[in-house]
Amino acid sequence: MQYTFFGVTAEGSRIAGVDVSCSEAGHLEIELSPEIAVVDASEFGESLERGVRTAHDFWIRRGGTPHHVRVERVLFYPADSTQDAMECAATMATWLTLGGSKDQLRKSFDGDRWGFSLVDGDVPSQ
Repeated sequence: MQYTFFGVTAEGSRIAGVDVSCSEAGHLEIELSPEIAVVDASEFGESLERGVRTAHDFWIRRGGTPHHVRVERVLFYPADSTQDAMECAATMATWLTLGGSKDQLRKSFDGDRWGFSLVDGDVPSQ
């Protein structure tokens, strides 16, 4: 599932896209596809992993099962892709791939970084 994050601040836009796939596993496993350019992985690898972990943690809190998550592709926009945008794209792409819906996560900006928080509600269906 692909998700493109778009956030606007007084300083400008922040955009990044991530495409992920997942399958059930005994514990969280994160894999970056070899197709991801070395520069993308070295520059955004930690942000991608943080985003995947955030969504997976939300999923587990909602009663979901552990998964193997593979980051298949990164959409990088040189002027607008930031660490927080990449993390947010990875969070929402992972959440949607796991089976969550967009309305279960809330996008927020704290004056410095964009992020997602879990909205209270129903447990996702398995």
